[in-house]
Amino acid sequence: MLSHVLLHRGTRYLWNPAILEYARPATVFKAGDVVRIRGVSKEVAEKLQSEHGGINDSMKNLLGKEGVVKDASTASKIRVVVDSTSYVWNPALLLYLRDGPAPA
Repeated sequence: MLSHVLLHRGTRYLWNPAILEYARPATVFKAGDVVRIRGVSKEVAEKLQSEHGGINDSMKNLLGKEGVVKDASTASKIRVVVDSTSYVWNPALLLYLRDGPAPA
């Protein structure tokens, strides 16, 4: 398995890629991106969603699942489709996985 070398303040660290996450700033999310809604606790999700439209029980059931960005025209509110249902999420709850086809 390949390892990743990361530099921090002049020190080299060798990391197993299985423990690394690839993150992009919210302003880079675009329609079609495949993302994972972070599998945080419901309490953390409630706090992060408090100024992003709130969170309901259906949204809480989506924590940890993959979805596709439908709209990212506002950097602070990203609309994601999971299982044919879309909700607006705080970008701090989203983990970029890969580019995907642009949604129809």
